Amino acid sequence: LSAMSTNQTRAGTTGAQAGVDLSGYGLRMSNVSSYCVMNTTTGQLCDSSYSVGSSWGTLFGLYLFYSILAVYLDNVLPDEMGMRKPLHYFCLPSYWGFGDKPPIKQTPAEVIESSEDADVLEEEELMARRTGMPMSEESAIEIRGLLKTFKRNGRPYHAVKCPQYAINKRSLFALLGPNGAGKTTTVNLLTGALPATGGEALVHGESIMHPGGMAQIRSVMGYCPQFDMLWDVLTAEEHLHLFATLKDVPAGSENIEAQRRLEQVRLADVAKSPAGSFSGGMKRRLSVSISLIGDPRVVFL
Repeated sequence: LSAMSTNQTRAGTTGAQAGVDLSGYGLRMSNVSSYCVMNTTTGQLCDSSYSVGSSWGTLFGLYLFYSILAVYLDNVLPDEMGMRKPLHYFCLPSYWGFGDKPPIKQTPAEVIESSEDADVLEEEELMARRTGMPMSEESAIEIRGLLKTFKRNGRPYHAVKCPQYAINKRSLFALLGPNGAGKTTTVNLLTGALPATGGEALVHGESIMHPGGMAQIRSVMGYCPQFDMLWDVLTAEEHLHLFATLKDVPAGSENIEAQRRLEQVRLADVAKSPAGSFSGGMKRRLSVSISLIGDPRVVFL
């Protein structure tokens, strides 16, 4: 820009000495396809060999290219949890929400640690018979031999050991167990925060083992993570407005939805207060109300 300004100043001085009126000239949208200079030899004021518009076009093209490349790499490179999509994920019709559903694994899972509980064995036998079949209409979630293996001191460590059970619709299911039992890992697998090592799990008929299935699952689920993901400067009401927009709540209904959710967790009287002033319990209640925004079909708490 400095060089252009200097050239234009010199051209303007030369033009003034030659008696040429340069008033009204300069870079406008009408002459963006050419660069205006003073040529004392030919008397031309515009030289089409250089175009500011072409520079803008080049910069816009580079912006699109690097934006698309950034989105692609963000999807195919593993994140800190090891999650990634296949290199051709954008070619899968199921990723875009149409076409055939992702396939369900046909191979039954091998039991790593057998149970002696009769109820557990009965449930495992029932789920084993459903291997490769669509989900039962009564089920909201079916876990079919889900496996998650980590490396510990160079040796495999099975955090989730191929459990098999179904969770019915319109029910509350609780995972209980001591530290290290795999409760949080199971939830992370079902919500797509961690990649499964093997096995299969279905949420409302969609497979968590396929990127297209996981995309569909996330559109119908609510999630309250283990730690509050809140902004201290935003009010409770503003949090719900933000997440209502992300969950595609119809425009104009955000206020009604936010008020309804705050009343459910008894935070309506502090709707205008910033979340940073809340106690730990109030923050948890706000996180629960966020997970219920948009009437999800399955909620992980």
